[in-house]
Amino acid sequence: MGPSKAFAVLILVAAAYAFASGQQSDAGLGGGYTCHGTDIGGGAYEGTLDVRQAGPTYQLKWTVSGRELIGVGLPTNNGMAASFSDFQTVVGLVVFVSKGGELAGQWTAIGAGGVSTETCRKGSGARA
Repeated sequence: MGPSKAFAVLILVAAAYAFASGQQSDAGLGGGYTCHGTDIGGGAYEGTLDVRQAGPTYQLKWTVSGRELIGVGLPTNNGMAASFSDFQTVVGLVVFVSKGGELAGQWTAIGAGGVSTETCRKGSGARA
């Protein structure tokens, strides 16, 4: 990923954090999740998400159709905001709301031209 894309990810995460934060969540978001969502073009997808707490941040790894995306997240008052990338063509941002063991998110990617959704249920993903 080039410096301009890395800078764009940092700006996206900082903006989402500034918008969504207040009190930080202590919801214990770490663990394995099974996810389903809709891509920007309207197609459905399924995959897994592994969330690991790393100090005050989260490290995320999605596996969707054999493809890995890596992310870093910041807690918000009701979930987390995270950047993600496949380190080839995709750089994006997701904002999750946490409720009852579920992460409900809206996401976009640089150049995507839209916003889509993803829902992840805790307990049956990459790391339960």
